[in-house]
Amino acid sequence: MAHCLSCNGLLTRRDAVCYVCGEPAPKLAKVTVAGKSSSNLSNFLFLGSLGFTTYSFLSQNKMSLQVSLGVSGVILFVKLVDWLRRQDFSSRKEKLSNKSAWI
Repeated sequence: MAHCLSCNGLLTRRDAVCYVCGEPAPKLAKVTVAGKSSSNLSNFLFLGSLGFTTYSFLSQNKMSLQVSLGVSGVILFVKLVDWLRRQDFSSRKEKLSNKSAWI
């Protein structure tokens, strides 16, 4: 599906206007392929959080709440930084490609 240039709303080939912002849709919208939804770092953090959860449930020596919250917070922070970095990169790439994507 194509996206609106001003609000990034989804457009189909049959849409005359964007249903989010009301701007007229281009006549010939090209279908763009979305980028990779997750990075290798994100996948690694997910597996790390699964390992951390498994260890927390199966370990004889239980971790304190502060340590558990700290580790979870660090994993969340790194994932957010990675997500924001990818969003910023993809928005720059999309702005460059949008100039030639719509006819």
